[in-house]
Amino acid sequence: MRQLANERPPAAVRLILSLLPFGLASCAASDHEISVRSAFDGSYLSSLEVHVFPFDPDAIIDSLAEMAPVPEPSFPELEIELREYQPRPDSRLNSISASWAATRDSLEMLSAALSGMDRTNTQYRRLYRDFRDLYSRLMQRGAAREASVRELLSDDADLARRAGSAADSVRSWEAAHLVAYSSIVGERIREFGWSLEPMTTDSTGRIDIALPPGSWWILARRRHPTNPYLEYYWNQAVHSSRWVRITIVTLDQDNALLRWRH
Repeated sequence: MRQLANERPPAAVRLILSLLPFGLASCAASDHEISVRSAFDGSYLSSLEVHVFPFDPDAIIDSLAEMAPVPEPSFPELEIELREYQPRPDSRLNSISASWAATRDSLEMLSAALSGMDRTNTQYRRLYRDFRDLYSRLMQRGAAREASVRELLSDDADLARRAGSAADSVRSWEAAHLVAYSSIVGERIREFGWSLEPMTTDSTGRIDIALPPGSWWILARRRHPTNPYLEYYWNQAVHSSRWVRITIVTLDQDNALLRWRH
């Protein structure tokens, strides 16, 4: 039965529930194989980065957002415009966007690595310096990207300006109200003894992962091939059992969330 909005548990309670080790089996349990199969529009999604969590990270974000004293900025009309946007072909824009996106993805991977490390470790301090340098580079490339978008797409300059301003508002809100996310995830990852190193699908869009029986969340995302404002996002829960050796998880356009990439 669908739960009514006023019957939902308080955000703080749901945050605690999201951190519980749902069904994680003991180390003595035999591994179960989860086979991720990814395809899009009839083609395999090779080199797709896949992250596996022993809890739902989005539930943590949702709970922190609900506990924030100020709601997240919302731009529903702008998001409709961004979804309907049809870019003009331009190889320079694709190159600039790819460079910015690659820097952002590298920054997120480095952030995930830092969240699970001991801050007194020498390697942590070195990686944190790299993190700051990479963050500065991301800001520079982000500014260059937005400037290039305005230059290359003069007819769409107003949309690019409004999208950039809205993205800045959302990022500022996240920095102020989701600051606890990294530490919460890092602490839970250490308790689980898990690693957040991404895995990559092969040329057939497949990756096989050996995991203990229990509950797991498979996360991945893919930039929209033609719209620089959008991405496809997957967060698939899978409940593996010691009685079933292989569980297949499909990532395709039917179960992807198309969302604003800001």
